[in-house]
Amino acid sequence: MNSLRVKDAYKHHPNRHLPSLSGLSGNFTEGCVSAIVGPNGAGKTTLLSAVSGLQTLDHGSICYGNEKAGWRKLTRADVTFFMDGHAGYYPKFTVLQNFLYFASMGNPDLRFKTKEEAELWLDRVGILSARNSPSQTLSKGMLQRLNIAIALSCNSKILLLDEPTLGLDIVGSAELCALIKKLTVEHSLITIFTSHEPDAIISISDEISVICKGEVRRRFDSAETSKLSGVGLVEAYLRLVGGGSNDERH
Repeated sequence: MNSLRVKDAYKHHPNRHLPSLSGLSGNFTEGCVSAIVGPNGAGKTTLLSAVSGLQTLDHGSICYGNEKAGWRKLTRADVTFFMDGHAGYYPKFTVLQNFLYFASMGNPDLRFKTKEEAELWLDRVGILSARNSPSQTLSKGMLQRLNIAIALSCNSKILLLDEPTLGLDIVGSAELCALIKKLTVEHSLITIFTSHEPDAIISISDEISVICKGEVRRRFDSAETSKLSGVGLVEAYLRLVGGGSNDERH
């Protein structure tokens, strides 16, 4: 079984008093959904950006593999990272047109023999009926589903989602969480997401890492996470990091 290994990650942005990542380490396993939880400015987005390759670490390493087969650096094709539900889609393009365009950007070697073959990916995430609709008419939840369809079609091994349920109503959030969980298992993805919503975190996560000031304060493994409630997570969070934010960080 493969995993993503982050070791001693350190990142200090210019003109910032404190480092965004301060020796952060963690292992993330395929087939599992891992939540990264922390106050604003704790280093959550910086971590995802470093894994995706958008930012480089000052020190430390990020690699993929296992102890038996060995470890290697990540490639662009390994990772799909969505920082925003709209993800830069062309608003007047249809859902299918945006899917074809962004999937080809994520994997230049990707080819669909027929339109129906491409539509299968939209069907898997439940948005086939909207394939001919302009993307500007989609709800945020449906746009997040489009994000996931693109990631799956590109054969990404690692899916990074920055606050995927932000702005969704209760039903939309629950449905999206269920979809992410289902596809993570079916496609053996390493899924890592950030969120400030306790119920969403508990409903989807196999593991939870609480970070503050660029380092992991506590990791809840699968056994511990399965016993947590939303209230229990909030109580543990407050004990670990207190209130407020770390505005000196990204």
